[in-house]
Amino acid sequence: INSYISFLEDVFLVRKLEPYLPNIKKRLTKSPRVYIRDSGLLHSLLQISSQEDLIAHPVVGKSWEGYVIEQLINSLNSQNTLSRFYSFRTSDKKEVDLVIELAGKIIAVEIKLSSNPTRETFNKLQDCAELINADRSYIISQTTETISGKGIFSGNLKSVIKHISS
Repeated sequence: INSYISFLEDVFLVRKLEPYLPNIKKRLTKSPRVYIRDSGLLHSLLQISSQEDLIAHPVVGKSWEGYVIEQLINSLNSQNTLSRFYSFRTSDKKEVDLVIELAGKIIAVEIKLSSNPTRETFNKLQDCAELINADRSYIISQTTETISGKGIFSGNLKSVIKHISS
């Protein structure tokens, strides 16, 4: 399986995010996360032909997550920033969708399909950010508003990319 995933990664069909392994006293999940880089290809392979079909499909959240991760990585790479990208998950299921090492800083990113992240999302991100000693934390959702507080910036993909880049 690993050789197939490596091949698909070499031909830019999938992106493999290795786990972020900070020096903490928690048991970590050390398996990489794999995303299909082209969400349109994913939807085609799953025979999703309309937005209604996509919204009703169980893969919609992971599809959105993969799309956002790909856009963030491509945006930061296009700015010639020295960045590294990881996933993070503990054995007790505390997780952050994306960890970015950028200019000596650690950035935690949580991605939600909804347009209104819950208080629970903020609390879970704050807990994980403390675990990995993140310098900044972001929630990306389909909102039209930005919210900033308690060390977390929440907004849509465009506003978060702008905030990270500044």
